[in-house]
Amino acid sequence: MKIDSIQVKDWRNFQEASYQLKPGLNFITGQNGCGKTNLLEAISYLSFARSFRKSPDRDLIRNSCSKAYVKGIFTCESEKYSKQVEATLTTSGKQIKVDGKKAKTLSSFVGTVLTMVFEPKSVFLFKDEPSERRKLMDETLSSIDSKYLYSLQRYRKVLRERNQALVTMADDEIVGVLTNELIRVSFPLVQSRLSLIKELGVKGDKYFQQLFGSSSKLRFTYRTNTIVDDDMETYTRKMIAQYDRKKSYERIHRMTMIGPHRDDLVAYLDDKPLGSYGSQGQNRLASLSVTLSLAEMIKEKRGEDPILVLDDVMSDLDTEKQKKLLDTIQGFQQVLLSGSSLDEDVEKVNVIEIKSDVVDEEKGGQ
Repeated sequence: MKIDSIQVKDWRNFQEASYQLKPGLNFITGQNGCGKTNLLEAISYLSFARSFRKSPDRDLIRNSCSKAYVKGIFTCESEKYSKQVEATLTTSGKQIKVDGKKAKTLSSFVGTVLTMVFEPKSVFLFKDEPSERRKLMDETLSSIDSKYLYSLQRYRKVLRERNQALVTMADDEIVGVLTNELIRVSFPLVQSRLSLIKELGVKGDKYFQQLFGSSSKLRFTYRTNTIVDDDMETYTRKMIAQYDRKKSYERIHRMTMIGPHRDDLVAYLDDKPLGSYGSQGQNRLASLSVTLSLAEMIKEKRGEDPILVLDDVMSDLDTEKQKKLLDTIQGFQQVLLSGSSLDEDVEKVNVIEIKSDVVDEEKGGQ
């Protein structure tokens, strides 16, 4: 998949601008604060209808404006078709359109545009809260399989209902019904995550060695308080027993203490937890290796390259690692790379310069 053009209006610090993109490497540059990250954020927004910087939608609308607009034209190479995806944001909500038709639900929209993002805060992936790593797994798996997204949405709904039942001190029969449903919808989530982490172990270490050239081995585990079993009947029976053991504890705390909503993806460098013991450089390259690995998984499962979005990834890499990264990303159909400068020896690059006349200084572009 590739993006052919992007149009933004009243998005962050952009007044109105449009850019043409090409297959291969696209280098987005401009003065500091011109809006390089903002442009990549707009493109990524068309994947999941949210900012990769975790900003609320109202912060994406230019100062003194009532709405923001983004439109991307995408080409799906494997199936030979183009799609137009639009996002209109107002202070009261958002609307997503695909080929002019309003997307009724998130599940009907996710997976239309495939992107994989690495941004400066990605270096803290294994230092952040587990929720950030769960979100990364969930977004990747939702891009691969719409059934996963459906199960995830169903799980979250039942989880809210069960938590509410615990808060209101509902009787055991009501909580039990919700427990059984929660177990049922959690099974495919756990199985999919386990499969992803198994594959990540192989691909992640491969990319880590390519970029770092280290003798240390990068590996991943799934930290869970659920039951790991690929037989649903066994899983269900053991999970019911698990919930029974936690029954009094959950009643006291009035919340669900077991399930994939509390699980975690943990990285190790050799036998030490990366988040606790790894240097910032090791964390950066490990997180970048995860990004590349997940992009490769999407490509294999969907038969289509995701658009690889790398925001300011070069600034903290030495010259040798920059070259290794540029060599590595050549295997992807389209890469959007932002930065202040790029080695003159890099060939076949489409340079997109953001000019000062299309942006406001006061909105704080990056």
